[in-house]
Amino acid sequence: MDFVVSFKKMPQGHLVVVTDNDILGKVYREKEVILDLSSPFYKGEVMTLEKMKVVLTSAYIVHLTGKKAVQTGIELRLIEPASVLLVEGIPHA
Repeated sequence: MDFVVSFKKMPQGHLVVVTDNDILGKVYREKEVILDLSSPFYKGEVMTLEKMKVVLTSAYIVHLTGKKAVQTGIELRLIEPASVLLVEGIPHA
């Protein structure tokens, strides 16, 4: 599976945004929460799992969306499972 990865510069370091490629461009809604993956915020470079893992380990902050992206963040101990929000079944952390 491929991922879409984008970088946002922050004073403290890079925010790395990772989204499962198969959900990019979609909009999910649950109650008051809207997860708009068609936003330019989520657009970036397509990467393999291996390359994405390397990028994640150098991030100051991670923003992960999708089952595989979030699972990878948990496996790398970058996020806690309790911090994952589900929007229409799509994990987001």
